[in-house]
Amino acid sequence: MVKSSFEIVGPEDNQDEYWDGDFQDDDNAEDEEAFDGRPQPANGLNGHHTNGDNGLNGHHTKKKHMKKMKVSTQRDYSGSSLQELLYLPPRARGICCLGMIGFGLILIFIALIVPKSELGLAGHNNDDNNSNNQESTCQVHTTQETFSEWMHNIRITNSTELCQKEIASSDCKCHNPFKVAQSDQKGWHKIFESNLQALNETTLKEASLDLVLYGDSIIERMNGRVFGKPKDDLQDQFSVTKEYFTKEGGGKINALPLGIAGEQIHALMYRLKNGEMPDTLKPGAWWLMIGTNDVVQANCNVDAVVAGIVTVAEEILRRDEINRQYDASHVVINSLFPRVKLDKDPLWKTIQQINSRLECYAETTKGMEFFNATELFLDSATNKVNANIFLEDGIHLTAHGTRLWEEAIVEKSLYLIAHNS
Repeated sequence: MVKSSFEIVGPEDNQDEYWDGDFQDDDNAEDEEAFDGRPQPANGLNGHHTNGDNGLNGHHTKKKHMKKMKVSTQRDYSGSSLQELLYLPPRARGICCLGMIGFGLILIFIALIVPKSELGLAGHNNDDNNSNNQESTCQVHTTQETFSEWMHNIRITNSTELCQKEIASSDCKCHNPFKVAQSDQKGWHKIFESNLQALNETTLKEASLDLVLYGDSIIERMNGRVFGKPKDDLQDQFSVTKEYFTKEGGGKINALPLGIAGEQIHALMYRLKNGEMPDTLKPGAWWLMIGTNDVVQANCNVDAVVAGIVTVAEEILRRDEINRQYDASHVVINSLFPRVKLDKDPLWKTIQQINSRLECYAETTKGMEFFNATELFLDSATNKVNANIFLEDGIHLTAHGTRLWEEAIVEKSLYLIAHNS
């Protein structure tokens, strides 16, 4: 920017003084002329009117005597007005204009070429859930809405509309994930109370827990039980859990699995809000394994399951932040397990879509992590599930599968605990 300063030499005083851009006739203040702030040539060139006494170009402005005025210019980078660009020399003005045009073209290129995402769509800030999201090329949802609008629409959607398209309304058992409720399974509340008792006993026994796992039967079986009842055929699996999840048994962490067979998202949320996440519970990390029964038993569609899991994960993170009064621990969202017969199971495609969107969500949300268990269980050569990983039901793990999974859980948890901010 060029800033002009005007130097006035009076008839009796040769001392310089800076002028603010207004000039006045010596004899009569009423003869003032408006001045727009631009430097005025002192010699009358370029068609500008000056004092007629100089005789240049035949121009004449004031007949009355005025103080002689000379213009000096100096560089001043303190201003930012675009208006002053107009008063640069033509060559400098052209260079500046070309620079601004080039910068504008770069911005347009970035806007058109570089993919953006607000968890799939631009504009997501997840105000409703206090998440801190970043740009991404992935998608959590596929509708032309912001993430918050999408979540809100699911919140008010009828449960029957949240089922998979090929499922008849009469067969739809999907619960709206935002409507917290106890499970309708017979005996469920008794198992819930058993979890509360185990939680109290563990927190009293252990000075601190490194990890708490929430979920369904896949988590409950770690304790050698199904729906609260010990099972002989699960004792090998229970032994693996004691080996990896208790320091007393030789493990690197103390972990507490809290699962109930047949659990769905809405019932897990009830558990969290009613005792399974007390203020005193402050583990180094949280692990979430839920959603399988919502897909398999309740026939929920991808949107319903993803929105539900996200809601549970953010409830855990929110409560943890309140309890700690500073940055919370990480919440790990475990992928839904692959199906044994991937090429023949119609639900595998749905599960893949759910996992993909959950991974996107975790990648773009502070405090969230995604654990892809599929990589543990697939044979890289054949891209099929290893036969010794799952039981015959194709859903639950063998003792060998449990060992692979829990070993990876411990490794992931230790890393997160070491990097908690």
